[in-house]
Amino acid sequence: SDLKNISVTQGDILKELPLKDNSVDIGVSRHVLQYFGKEAQPEVLKNFYNSLKSNGILVMKWPGADSPEQSPILTDFYAQTLGVCTNESSGEVAKNKYFVSYQEVEEIAKKIGYKIVAGGKCRAKLRITGEGFSDRFKLSPQQTEEMTKIFQEFYDRYKDQPQQFDMRKDQTGLIYSVQHHNYLTLEK
Repeated sequence: SDLKNISVTQGDILKELPLKDNSVDIGVSRHVLQYFGKEAQPEVLKNFYNSLKSNGILVMKWPGADSPEQSPILTDFYAQTLGVCTNESSGEVAKNKYFVSYQEVEEIAKKIGYKIVAGGKCRAKLRITGEGFSDRFKLSPQQTEEMTKIFQEFYDRYKDQPQQFDMRKDQTGLIYSVQHHNYLTLEK
């Protein structure tokens, strides 16, 4: 590699990382946070914080909710759809995944001691459909039918409340979910 003084380390962010405290200049967390339950997310941010040097930077990006009120709705949607894909109960999936909003992460980060350097939200040009899940996860016809029902149920529930959950129908009648991504740059 042409890059000097760069190393990549892999470890369990909820357990002791294979990093010394105050040893990292820059950390990157891309599409990580949503794979932890709501209760575990502050611990993830704290472990990142402990590994950073003074004035160290953590750059984060994650798909998440637009608001704290939307977080449980988005988490429920993904718990149900991923439950179909993995044959787990939606309750089990929801314990280990939480689609946290920008505001929630910012609040947690400030409590830990981070300084907010930059951040915001963006809408990703990504269409997630019931049929798309079926193709991606090689679902059976029964699972595909169940997935389509979940998309229809959420569409019916929130079609007049896009601020709560943004689902749309395209010209073919296909229901899809609009993805939202959050990003933060934090300094220790």
